Amino acid sequence: MSPVSQESHWALSKKVVVSVPGTKHSCDARCRIAYSNDPERGSISLSIKAALANSTDRSDSLTLNICPKAIQNSSLVKRSKPNLCPSELSSKIRQTISGATDVSTLSVHLARPGVVLCPSWAKSLSSSDLEDSNFIAFAHICQSKSLRLHFALVQFQGGEFETLRKFCSRIQTLQPESFDHHRHGVVERDPSIFKLSPPPYDEEHVSTPAEQASPPQYNDQPELKPAIGKRDRGMSYLHSYWRFQLS
Repeated sequence: MSPVSQESHWALSKKVVVSVPGTKHSCDARCRIAYSNDPERGSISLSIKAALANSTDRSDSLTLNICPKAIQNSSLVKRSKPNLCPSELSSKIRQTISGATDVSTLSVHLARPGVVLCPSWAKSLSSSDLEDSNFIAFAHICQSKSLRLHFALVQFQGGEFETLRKFCSRIQTLQPESFDHHRHGVVERDPSIFKLSPPPYDEEHVSTPAEQASPPQYNDQPELKPAIGKRDRGMSYLHSYWRFQLS
């Protein structure tokens, strides 16, 4: 019997803060982790609600589905240290979930980004609120191949955490979970479906105060401008000399 097949199927649904290592991108999401053993299938999905541009609904669901076969490696830490979950993220989790103290982190490294489940009418995805930081972070997360899922440990009841640990130890051997997209009115799309407005500045380089105060560069060589309406006396003399020699 496999380590996670003690039940024929189960699903965990938890609040989570998702981050991209080495960046400032993080968002609040709902994480669903599911397993079934006939045959062995599994999935990890991250969902948010967002007010999409051109939508008739007040909010729509967007889901990042991570295929088990795309996971190169994963690790689960029950109590995260700051190197896994920086203080600003752990503070965010404590503010969101009552009684949260310890934070557990599931790190996943993917061979390719996951697929996005979105409304079937959507040709591209953008938020009606250009300053929706959660939507913007989720778009970057969907395009990333390295993710960290931060859970408040207090959310896990009974043997749920141990069940998750066993699931993570076998996830690369599982088949993808089947999903009836048509019944739910969603379609699978590549993460490139997200259309984000360009940032107001270059994120790769923000000018320093010293650079902002630097004067503009000037050409050290004076610009030569032709004189208008005046002839050089030396040139007039040469012209007269040559006319005299030729006559």
